[in-house]
Amino acid sequence: MVQVFDARKDTVLTTDASEMSISAVLSQDDHPVMYLSRKLTEAERRYSNIEREALAIVWATVRARHFLLGKKFMLRSDHKPLEYIFHPSRELPKVTSARLARWAIQLMAFDYEIMYVKGDSIPHVDALSRLSFSSDDSADKVDETNNESFIHWTETDVLSLAELRNESLNDAVLTSIMKRVELNRWGNCSAAERPYKFVRELLSVENGVLCRGDLIVPPSGLRMRVMDAVHGDVHGGVTATRNRPSWRHGDQVIVRMWNGT
Repeated sequence: MVQVFDARKDTVLTTDASEMSISAVLSQDDHPVMYLSRKLTEAERRYSNIEREALAIVWATVRARHFLLGKKFMLRSDHKPLEYIFHPSRELPKVTSARLARWAIQLMAFDYEIMYVKGDSIPHVDALSRLSFSSDDSADKVDETNNESFIHWTETDVLSLAELRNESLNDAVLTSIMKRVELNRWGNCSAAERPYKFVRELLSVENGVLCRGDLIVPPSGLRMRVMDAVHGDVHGGVTATRNRPSWRHGDQVIVRMWNGT
C-alpha cells in the first residue's frame, strides 16, 4: 500500500538498475510513496554497469523532484563506487567518465546524503528494475534524440563519424573492450586489453564509439590517417603529434583522441 507523502517526514530514495531497466522507490517510514521504473533505451543498454546505476539515480531524482527539491533526503544505491562519485561533500574523483561527471554536477541541485546498501536488502527496487516491458509500452517512453552526448561531431574531409563507428566495430580489441565496458567484466584480459583495464573507470561507449573520459579512442585502422593529416598540417614530431589530445586539421578540430597508451 502506498502512503501519502508528508513533507515533514524523512524521505529516502532507493534506486537500482539491470541490463534492461532502471527503477526507484521513494519512501517514508519504510513505506513506499512512489514507485518508478522504465526500460532502458537501446543506447542506454550499452552503458557500462556503473553508468546504468548512475542513470537510475539521476533519472529518479528528476522524476521525483517535486518531492525532493528544497528538503534533505537520503539516496540509497547498491553500487558502492557511486557513494564516492556522487558524494555531495567530496571532490569528484579524477578517474571518472565524462558522463558521470556531468551527472554529478546535475545532482548538485539536490540536498541529499548518499549511502551504499547491499542489493539483497532492497528486493522491492531490484524487482522493479527487472520488470518486463512490452515492445509497444508507451507509458514512459524516452526520446533517444534528447539524450545528452559529449561527442559533438563536425564532418570533415578527413574522417566521418560513420566511418569511425564502422572501423571501431571492425577492430577486434575495441569491440572486445566495448563489450567489457557494457558488462563490467574485466577478467582474463589479453596483453592488448590491459591498458584499457587500468583506466576502465574512465571508459564509456557513445554512439558506437569507445571513449576515455571526453577523448575518443580511435580504431587502429584509422590512427595513421588522422596522424598523417595532423602532421601534415602542423609539422610536429611523431611523439608530439601522437600525444596531442586535441587534433586539428586547418581551422577545424578533427577529434579529441586517446591512443590507448
